[in-house]
Amino acid sequence: TATVTFTFTERVTGFGTEDIQYDTSKGTLSALTAVGTDGKVWSATYTPRPNIESADNTIRVSLAGVLDAQGNAGTGSVSSGNFSIDTKRPEVTVTISDERLSAGQTATVTFTFRESVTGFGTEDIQYDTSKGTLGALTAVGTDGKV
Repeated sequence: TATVTFTFTERVTGFGTEDIQYDTSKGTLSALTAVGTDGKVWSATYTPRPNIESADNTIRVSLAGVLDAQGNAGTGSVSSGNFSIDTKRPEVTVTISDERLSAGQTATVTFTFRESVTGFGTEDIQYDTSKGTLGALTAVGTDGKV
């Protein structure tokens, strides 16, 4: 989750979730909470949906329904900076260089991930240890995918 903070230059009324625009297929935003008592700062929690990978995301506020203490409505809209979402789990393809091995032969097993990963080790690999051994893992390239 991420905390989204909305900071106005002066005290406002009429600010609600209906003034906030974002792609709801990628995440949800909690109810707004006033931060302090001056009516200038509000926050909400953004929770990305599972299995999403998106590099282009913003949260936009329409100012038309937001009023200052004198009753002046805001105009236009303001957008957050861009943020990325990655809630997809790692996916891997496993290939072996030789599908028919005899005693004394070896084969190269290649693990190719969809994206860069960390923490992958031989302890994550399951195979029948009574039928062979697996050597140390060696990274192929520098992108952390193979």
